[in-house]
Amino acid sequence: MLEVDETDAFALTALAQIHERAGRDRDLVEVLEQQARFTTDLGQQAAIKARVAGILAERIGDLDGAAEAWREILDLDPASPEALTALEELHGRRGDHLAVEDVLLHRLSTVPAGAEQVAIYRRLAALARGPLGHADEAIGYLQAILDITPGDEPTLHELEAALEADRRWDELVESLRRHARLAAAMGEREQELALLVRAADVLEERLDDAGGATDILEMILARDPTNLMALGSLAKLYESAHDLERCHQVLLQAAALGGTGPDAAQIQYRLGRIEDERNGAAAAAPYYHRALALDPGHRPSLESLETAARARGDWGEVASLLERRAALSDPAAQRVMLVDLARILAVRLARPEAALPFLERARAIAPGDVAILEPLAEGYENAGRLDAALPIYLGLIESTLAAHKGRRSREVARLHFKVGGIAERLGDTGRAIEQYTAASAIDAGHAPTLAALGRLHLGAGDLEKARRVYRSLLLQNLEPGGGVRKAEVYLALGQIHERSNEAPKAIGMYERGLELEPDSAPLKEALARLRAAR
Repeated sequence: MLEVDETDAFALTALAQIHERAGRDRDLVEVLEQQARFTTDLGQQAAIKARVAGILAERIGDLDGAAEAWREILDLDPASPEALTALEELHGRRGDHLAVEDVLLHRLSTVPAGAEQVAIYRRLAALARGPLGHADEAIGYLQAILDITPGDEPTLHELEAALEADRRWDELVESLRRHARLAAAMGEREQELALLVRAADVLEERLDDAGGATDILEMILARDPTNLMALGSLAKLYESAHDLERCHQVLLQAAALGGTGPDAAQIQYRLGRIEDERNGAAAAAPYYHRALALDPGHRPSLESLETAARARGDWGEVASLLERRAALSDPAAQRVMLVDLARILAVRLARPEAALPFLERARAIAPGDVAILEPLAEGYENAGRLDAALPIYLGLIESTLAAHKGRRSREVARLHFKVGGIAERLGDTGRAIEQYTAASAIDAGHAPTLAALGRLHLGAGDLEKARRVYRSLLLQNLEPGGGVRKAEVYLALGQIHERSNEAPKAIGMYERGLELEPDSAPLKEALARLRAAR
């Protein structure tokens, strides 16, 4: 029938129904498009195209084809709310944000000027600030909303945030002033003054207009002499100008108003800073303590008191303040503070046991941090908790080797020496010899390692190994304070010869040792014993 008459309405309708029942969506779309071409009724034509758009979008997944169908409907009816809503949603699904913006701008032209445009401007502003990243356009849309509804407070806040993000300081000041006027008209006096204080801060900090900022703040204080925000900002202006006397007077005026919490604490802190500059840290300390009484978590006061305590060497006070600061800090900063606190307790205050809980807390934050693990292992070692120290040192050997791609550096030798010492103290001679040997293989000239190996071999009765180690020590340049003395080496060699029934050689070793240390009791006793036996 359609080959005879392609416009046959009955055939088109029937064929569309057959394709619909059979689920042949592409064929159905072709028939519907043909039906729309030959329909003279514009309303019916738009309805058919809307059906086509729905099939393309929801059943076929052809979003581009669906968008084209809706645009054809707009050609028929430029103000079609259905087409505009569908196009906005489709372009959003396609991620074509510029096309969404075009649709919204088109929609603006289809509604009367005024209140009906506000919702559209809101969506345009969100689009511009969000995926499009067009700050200028976003600000323009927000201003358009305020032209229609000047008292729209959420939009004022949004505009101020956008102006600040785009660093448009002059416009931000003007917006804050307008917002303040709105707050005044609504009887929101506290909000009005807060907005004016913020405008003054922008003038001073961003536009370097101290005069303009001072005018606003003095105007606020003329109306409300007890406004803490204005007093604080005015004091900051005087402080920036290094007019400490006027700054001090304003802060005293603010402090006299009383109050508690962070704002009152900040006033005491700033008074302390002025006093510090005038008369030193000791004169400032009472202000910082008052600030902490008002706000126990006031970080600047804690930091100032800690700095002063470090300068005068009051490490107990430093530790107390550092612990308070750590409790207020994020995990990354807390980790650094806890390690510093542990070091102060262990080294400055000679309280290694007290340092351990803080190192354990730091380890919980950063389990693999070498800067924490080694002090923790040393703390366990110094506290006699050798079983806790040993696995940490062994782990440090592995991590150091991994960091250096298996290269055995002197750092690895030092850790082997540490493990050897702990194993020796635990009575594990085999592991101690193994670790000392590993350290010596890396750093053959490390006298304490050689002395430890010689001592263990001698204790185990392996006289030949002990002799070789102590002989090699004689070749070392043993520095004073290096932990090993040459007289001790001669004493050990004498003992080896004595146990090997080589009395003349033993006497020779003891005598050479006494040449270096004539008052050595062990050498004197050994020599006297051998001579008496002969």
